[in-house]
Amino acid sequence: MSRKQAIITAAIDLFAAQGYHATPTAELARRAGVSEGSIFYYFPTKEEILLHILQEAMTNYLESVRKILDEAPSGIDAVEGFVRNHLAGSQLQPKITKILVRDFPLGLLEPGSPHHAKLQPLFSELGDLLLTIIQRGQADGSVIAGSPQALALLLRSTTVGLSRLLLLLGASQPVDGREELVACCRRAFAAR
Repeated sequence: MSRKQAIITAAIDLFAAQGYHATPTAELARRAGVSEGSIFYYFPTKEEILLHILQEAMTNYLESVRKILDEAPSGIDAVEGFVRNHLAGSQLQPKITKILVRDFPLGLLEPGSPHHAKLQPLFSELGDLLLTIIQRGQADGSVIAGSPQALALLLRSTTVGLSRLLLLLGASQPVDGREELVACCRRAFAAR
């Protein structure tokens, strides 16, 4: 594993375990097996490490949503595929999900942020893909009529909301509701 990858892997582990703000770069360097100076050789700031993790996670996530859109036989199947994909990703990558939910600084998306230009297109593309899913379903008659933008926003917020809540509640939650959300979204978005 390269030094850069060792830093990223250590950052994911530490940020997920104790939080971005509570992780000093000295501890990150020890965990990665590199000098603290090596961290700053690859990443000018600790925030750049977080940004890299977020960009990589979003890029992979968008690729999976594009694949669903390409392979789903209908719009409603793409809706279900999106919900399943989102929830599975939360389970398969709990550390990344935890970092995104707990540590994602919304200020990175602010127009004045130096990172806005890197992140905003990724979040915009997700919105565009969900809009395409809804419009496709409306065109093929499998998704309910209504404002495609509002339905896409509802789909996005519902899935993000459940994965966020499950992460925050942790093991104290007796049921996880994933399958129920899939069924609920299918019923709610299906044409009548």
